[in-house]
Amino acid sequence: MTAEFNADTHMRLPSGKVVPLADPAYTKRTDLWVDAFDGTYRLFLPLAQLVELERKSGYIDKDGNQRAGSVFQVYDRVSKGRYELDGKAVGFASEGAATLNDCRETVRLALIGGGHAVVAGERVKISSRRALELVETYLSDAPLEEAWTLAFLILNAAICGREQEPHEVGHHSRTPVFPLSAEDSYPEALATEDSDADEAADG
Repeated sequence: MTAEFNADTHMRLPSGKVVPLADPAYTKRTDLWVDAFDGTYRLFLPLAQLVELERKSGYIDKDGNQRAGSVFQVYDRVSKGRYELDGKAVGFASEGAATLNDCRETVRLALIGGGHAVVAGERVKISSRRALELVETYLSDAPLEEAWTLAFLILNAAICGREQEPHEVGHHSRTPVFPLSAEDSYPEALATEDSDADEAADG
């Protein structure tokens, strides 16, 4: 008799094969919460948004065919010129290699993938339309350093991961875990499983 599929402990691959998930107690998270724009935003690049980022960073080959880029190549470009100084991430523009598209699309897609924010003390959901509005409103006329820094933080978390906070242990990155504040107490700071993070990005 086949055991019932449990999405908390296993995942189903496109081939139909079911494989166990890593123990969330020992897994780095690939999302992050950042104070930006008009609140605190969850930035996350799940698979759908990573695929879309690769599509957006693609190129036309010599035969005129559209080819997808590589998220690792995007990360390589965004990482060039980035250093840590006195515990703070800084960028030296003269060494930079990131394109405007690299930075803006990374931030936009991470807002969609993150899907949540805390604005004026209220928890809100972020739609693809709102993600575009945030990028247009807060990044279009801002110093390029701001989009560059956000893009680096997002991709570094997506590729290298980050250590979990104590209140995040036991939850995979696909589950939003709201940051603790003076008003929050565990477990009210935890969000439930959110399918929005797996929603495919808008073109």
